Amino acid sequence: MKISILNGFDNSTAAALVAGAALDFDRPYNAPADFTVPNEQEIRAEILRWAHEAIGVPEGTNDPVSRERVSDLLDEEFERLMLADTVVPSS
Repeated sequence: MKISILNGFDNSTAAALVAGAALDFDRPYNAPADFTVPNEQEIRAEILRWAHEAIGVPEGTNDPVSRERVSDLLDEEFERLMLADTVVPSS
């Protein structure tokens, strides 16, 4: 399942955006960090909307099980993007 708003970004940048969204999700009351991508705040919000939709819960659902599922999905997507940039040498 691909996050359409990340189309056009290289995998490393997309992974960084997913990581930023995860930080926003874990600490929603912190002031945002310095953004490095135009419209980054909106992109992070869209990533969080995608994650909630992907697990089938309304955005803003705050029960521990839903929060853990969203966090797990964001972690999986981050790892998928980072591994896509990993080149395994042939033997």
